[in-house]
Amino acid sequence: TYGTLPTATRTGYTFSGWYTAASGGTQVTSSSTVTDNVTLYAHWTGISCTLTYDANGGTVSPSSKTVTYGSTYDTLASPTRTGFTFAGWYTEASGGMQVTSSTTVSTASNHTIYAHWTVNNYTITFNPNGGIVDTAKKSVAYGAAYGTLPTPTRAGYTFDGWYFTDKYETKFPIVRIYPPRPSKNPAILFCDHMRQHIIQRFKAILFQKREQHLFQSLIFLLLLFQG
Repeated sequence: TYGTLPTATRTGYTFSGWYTAASGGTQVTSSSTVTDNVTLYAHWTGISCTLTYDANGGTVSPSSKTVTYGSTYDTLASPTRTGFTFAGWYTEASGGMQVTSSTTVSTASNHTIYAHWTVNNYTITFNPNGGIVDTAKKSVAYGAAYGTLPTPTRAGYTFDGWYFTDKYETKFPIVRIYPPRPSKNPAILFCDHMRQHIIQRFKAILFQKREQHLFQSLIFLLLLFQG
């Protein structure tokens, strides 16, 4: 018989026994009978470990998977993050080496990979709403301030600001903004022009109407503004 056989070691692998061929073959143990000169080959099983996904500001599901040392990572999860495009998995939160489905697992213990992101740029279209504006569009990065905005002009009107809709319900903020729109649906800002002639009419009515007609005057003014 072969008697006591040595135990081989290999980083990242568990020794599976001695065999008569490098791949396949017949397993040989201490009780096997020797029949001729022979070379025995160690067989190995890769160590399984847990790979954890760090979405690095985004979200991901599942949050981990089991991988085997010496094998490829195979299918990796796809994370998402509002305003950003996924740029791949890496060994570090910043920098590091990229890990893909074809990358071989070279760490024999539990480890983490990190999502990297590229910020999206959105096209802002300026609708002068009856006026004239020199700059029709502007590209703005998600999460960044809009920066300098153009000032439109319109004869007989005073520019009152940029809005997200032509109903003037949400005025454009001057500070940082996070547009919840994908790049294929760019934000459109509408400008509002104060009607000077109506303001003057408003003043005239207040001075000309007597106190008992004040309520009717206010109703008339409201209809003018709505028009």
